[in-house]
Amino acid sequence: MISYRVIDKNEPQETFDSIAFLFREMYEFMQDKGMQLSMVQGGEQKWISTASRMPGKMNHIVVAEDKNIIGFAHGNIRLAPDHLGGVKIGFISHVYVQE
Repeated sequence: MISYRVIDKNEPQETFDSIAFLFREMYEFMQDKGMQLSMVQGGEQKWISTASRMPGKMNHIVVAEDKNIIGFAHGNIRLAPDHLGGVKIGFISHVYVQE
């Protein structure tokens, strides 16, 4: 059965490594579908380094698990500029689940 959970800062490094692996896999999948932009060598490690900072505050990662991590969703929270009221806004930047 597939379960979902939100990642926090107390996760073991293996969790972040699994998410980084899926991030690389996601980009390879998109390139197979015609995406022209390539990720740099080690780009998945650069991304997870940023995405794993302050999980639950400014970055949110949800993983899907079926014994192992099989997918993830990543979103960010930001403050809108003062001229737009300075309110919290958010967006989902990545979603990927293995076949």
